[in-house]
Amino acid sequence: MLGMAQLLQPETETTDPRILRSRRMLMDSLAKLLIKKAFEDISIHEITDEATLNRATFYLHYPDKNPKTKMQNTPPPLASPKQ
Repeated sequence: MLGMAQLLQPETETTDPRILRSRRMLMDSLAKLLIKKAFEDISIHEITDEATLNRATFYLHYPDKNPKTKMQNTPPPLASPKQ
């Protein structure tokens, strides 16, 4: 079972795949919402709804949606393999 300190560590090659998947889902949902709305008009609730994740999951990975915080410092998700 992962502890809070492990969840908040920066991404590395050893980061749990579940953490990477959640971050990718959040960033992908933000990207989709940015097509429709300005960043300032997007709520965390909208991001998590689009990602089908809980708001608590968002806050495990990011302190807020401010672009000057961790959300902008997170590397972009890896491209999904084409099927």
